[in-house]
Amino acid sequence: MAYRAWQTWMNVTALLRPIDWEQAAEVLSPALLALFERMPRTDQLHSLRVMQRLREAGHTHPDLLTAALLHDVGKTRHPFRLPGRIFVVLVRTLLPERYTVWSQSEP
Repeated sequence: MAYRAWQTWMNVTALLRPIDWEQAAEVLSPALLALFERMPRTDQLHSLRVMQRLREAGHTHPDLLTAALLHDVGKTRHPFRLPGRIFVVLVRTLLPERYTVWSQSEP
């Protein structure tokens, strides 16, 4: 529950935090940076945090850092905003069988 509250807070305050474009550009090619730029701001910030945690743990492989930055890029094809994400968490928690069925279908 605390994690979900933190996640919501991070989404709400995303507009107040700057995106470190230099950090992303040092890892991503121009074409991949264009994909990163299409991601929602909250996902960009999340991806940068994931990459930073990997670096803090000593990981430096370029493919791993690229994956950290682009692991949510698929969301640009089928955008899923905060209300939908909250709904998914509630269904997964309260109706796990229904969640399993729904998660197998097309978006």
